[in-house]
Amino acid sequence: MRQGVSEELIYQAYLEFVLIPHITRIREQLGFVRDAANNEIPDDMLAVSWSDGGQAQLKNTINSKTALIFKENKIVSNKHAAATSGVQQPCDLASTHKSQRALIQSFMASDFMTMNNEIGLRWIDEAFELAWSEHGLELGGNKRSLMREFLICLPEVMVRAFAKASVMKGFVLSGMLDEEQKRWPDFNAILGTSSRELTMDEYDLIERTFPALHAIQKRKGQIEESDFDEHGFPQDVCSSGTTPVNRDCTCERFQRAKTLNHEWQVELRNSRIRKVQEKRDDAERKGNAAIAGYLDKNEECEALLKRKYESHKVAARPEGVEPLEAIETADVMTITTAELEECTLPMFKDRKVIIPFLKAFCIVRKYDIASFPHRGI
Repeated sequence: MRQGVSEELIYQAYLEFVLIPHITRIREQLGFVRDAANNEIPDDMLAVSWSDGGQAQLKNTINSKTALIFKENKIVSNKHAAATSGVQQPCDLASTHKSQRALIQSFMASDFMTMNNEIGLRWIDEAFELAWSEHGLELGGNKRSLMREFLICLPEVMVRAFAKASVMKGFVLSGMLDEEQKRWPDFNAILGTSSRELTMDEYDLIERTFPALHAIQKRKGQIEESDFDEHGFPQDVCSSGTTPVNRDCTCERFQRAKTLNHEWQVELRNSRIRKVQEKRDDAERKGNAAIAGYLDKNEECEALLKRKYESHKVAARPEGVEPLEAIETADVMTITTAELEECTLPMFKDRKVIIPFLKAFCIVRKYDIASFPHRGI
């Protein structure tokens, strides 16, 4: 699905057709119907959206268009911490994707395609014809047949594989929801996702400092490494026993869990963007200054070449021919292409044409960089 399709389009379609309608339906079931007379969403109807922090997800979650949608619909956008084990994130623990693959194989091997699906097959065939006439899509007989089978089975497969109970299982096992009410995070279950067993001292430390860490999360949208240090948590180490290289990483996809649209985090992100832009502007200014320097040196080089050319002509004039005006008093002149072609190395035996001037001369004329002189002539 992602091949040749913009990630932004996929994510915007997810917001428009899946996430926002789903949140709207839940709010309506809870008694809140948004209309012109009742447009302000109350605090107790606040919605929370979680993502696993993948690069494409982050890019499309923090952009201005999505941020505005989340703000208008009162949605908190959270990012999960980069997983250090296979039992931390709900999608890793749910059996939905495995079930999907198994069901696809089972359905395509059965006679499901021929069971009251004439209308669906006709729609698929019409879509293939449209794709061929407007976009030039050509599929061989076997490929087209397999695609027809896959597409006609897909809706039923998705309904069965992604049943509410199957999806909920991943959230329960990861501790995101309690097993009984399916409503609150489960403290012990979350700690159980650790890749190693916790000591009693570590357990007590987490339990004792939880209120303070929770307050930090609410205030800043993320508990930073310095906050864990301040509260006495040992520094994280990787499997080799060394400190992870991303401890102070500013790349959000590798950071701990955070609220992406929290005001504090938005300002930190904007501050980093401003610093990056300042570096780019500085590099551009330096580049422009270098270009201006090359242009100035090129003018000096051309004037020197012109004087050398004229001097050579004076020295080589036949007897009886009137001499040219004194070269020393000549203004800065631009050498012509014809004159340049007549310039030869013997004219520059005094080595007054130095490397920086010749480099500038070559750069301005876009000569191959391999031909730049590296030693004096």
